[in-house]
Amino acid sequence: MGKDQIKLAQCKTCKQNIHFIRSKVTGKPNPCNLKKYTIITAEGNVVTGWESHFATCPQADQHRKPRGGR
Repeated sequence: MGKDQIKLAQCKTCKQNIHFIRSKVTGKPNPCNLKKYTIITAEGNVVTGWESHFATCPQADQHRKPRGGR
């Protein structure tokens, strides 16, 4: 699969089409909405990316895992 191709998935609770992007920090897949956004950072850089599905899913709390040690 090419770098610009997206493998579609579906949110298990709200059924919206999503895709996953692997975090460079944690190495874990992150669910993202399909609409791509272009934003300007505070430093004036123009970047393009996807919104986290956790930000819009009505049932996002059902998918979050508790943080260790709390």
